[in-house]
Amino acid sequence: MSAAGGPPQGPVRDLPLEETVKETYASVFSNFRVWLRLALIPALLLLAIWELAFMGVAEEGAIPVEKLTGILLPLTLLSLAPISLFGYSWLRLMLLGPQEARGLLPGDPGSALRFFFTFVQYIFFLLGFLFIAIFALSALLNYAGIGLFQVLLFLQLPLALGSVWFLLRLGMALAARAAGESYRFKNSWAQTRGQNGRLILAGLATLIPVQIAAQGIALVLPQSLASEVFLALLTFLPFAFFFSLLAVVFKKISGWVPPA
Repeated sequence: MSAAGGPPQGPVRDLPLEETVKETYASVFSNFRVWLRLALIPALLLLAIWELAFMGVAEEGAIPVEKLTGILLPLTLLSLAPISLFGYSWLRLMLLGPQEARGLLPGDPGSALRFFFTFVQYIFFLLGFLFIAIFALSALLNYAGIGLFQVLLFLQLPLALGSVWFLLRLGMALAARAAGESYRFKNSWAQTRGQNGRLILAGLATLIPVQIAAQGIALVLPQSLASEVFLALLTFLPFAFFFSLLAVVFKKISGWVPPA
C-alpha cells in the first residue's frame, strides 16, 4: 500500500469529484442484490434493538428527560453493532471484490470485531467534534445576542457540513481497517489535507439525494410489520452509499490497490 516509511503524508492525487460521485453510485446500483443480502441481518438486529427500546419507553409511560436519555443512549450505542457489521461487509465487497460477500455474515469474526472497535472510536471522535463545535458556535452566537431558537436553526447546516467533512477526513482509516491494512486515523487526516472542499461536495452530492429519497419512501409507507422490516432495510441504503464513498475516497486519495 505504501512505501517503507508508511503512507504518504498527503494525497497521492486530488480527489476527482465527478468521477468519485459516479463511481460511488455505480458501485451501489451494480451490487443492489448483494446489498439486500448483506443488509438483512443488520436490519433485523437494528429493528429488534429499537423495538425493545420503544417497548421499554411505552411501559415506563411519561418519564423525565434525564431517564429517557439514560435509556436511549445505551441503545443508540448498541445500534452501532449492526451498522458496523454491515459497514465491514460492504467495505470488504467494495475494496476486495465479490468473493468477500458470499455469505450473510463475515467469514472472519475476529477481523469484524476489530473493525467494530475502530468504528466505535470513529463515532466517538465525531461526537467529540460535534460537542466542541456546538459549544463554540453557541457561545459565538449567544455573544452576538442571537436567541436560543435562532441558534438551534443556525447550527443545523454548519453541523451537517462539518459532520460530513469530519467523517470523510477520518473515514479512510475505517476503509483501511476493513481491508486489513495497518493505517490509522492520523494517516487518514494527513492524506486528506487540502481536500476539504472536494470531500464536502462529494459527500453532499452522494448522500443528500439518497437520504431525501429514503425519507420520502418512509413517509408514504403504511403502518405494518412488513413496513417496519422494509424501513429497517431502507436505513442501510444511505449507509451503503456512505461506505462506498469511503472506499472510493480511500482508493483515489491514498493510491491503495487490492493485493494481487
